[in-house]
Amino acid sequence: MRSAVPVVACAIILALGLSPGDASAATTKNAKTASSSKSPASKTTQSSKSKSRKSSAKASPIEAPLPELSQAQIDVAQLVQIGRAVCEFDQTVLIEPDTTHFGAFRVKYKNKSYRMVPDETATGAVRLQDVAEGVVWLQIPVKSMLMNMTLGQRMVDACTQTAQRTAQTDAEARARAAAARVTLPAADGTTPAQLGEPGQSLPLLRN
Repeated sequence: MRSAVPVVACAIILALGLSPGDASAATTKNAKTASSSKSPASKTTQSSKSKSRKSSAKASPIEAPLPELSQAQIDVAQLVQIGRAVCEFDQTVLIEPDTTHFGAFRVKYKNKSYRMVPDETATGAVRLQDVAEGVVWLQIPVKSMLMNMTLGQRMVDACTQTAQRTAQTDAEARARAAAARVTLPAADGTTPAQLGEPGQSLPLLRN
């Protein structure tokens, strides 16, 4: 009975017209085909997982909603100078409107973006603040500065934009003109006469 199995197997091979070597090759080919049919699905699954991980890594954190601004804050927002400010030591600060919240701004410095809202001041200076980060952007007529109020330190100073540079040039010109004026005593020695005053003549000096 044991010798009947090989005989039957040989009979089947001969009936199919295959040699023993061909039968072995066919078996190997079928195994490879089965293995390769599984690999695309496996690769697709791995690729999907990889893309999912990358997408979650790039997703930006959800920001807390900002409160509605008062009319006074909106008035201050209209005074903010937007664009790139050139600062000390060849540094720059970029001020842009926040497209997600009316009246708010994005102040970017050293790859860090601060979400700021206007703040009323009694001095007339334009002030933006990021309450969560404790950072303030302070704008005055001739320059601006970025400050870390939590640490009490200036992050960057002497930042100027086009309008501020023009105001600074005008202020320097007025200072030079004031320094160039020469004050002379009047003829009676009581009332000073200022050189260069419109419509005013110089007093005659007596011997």
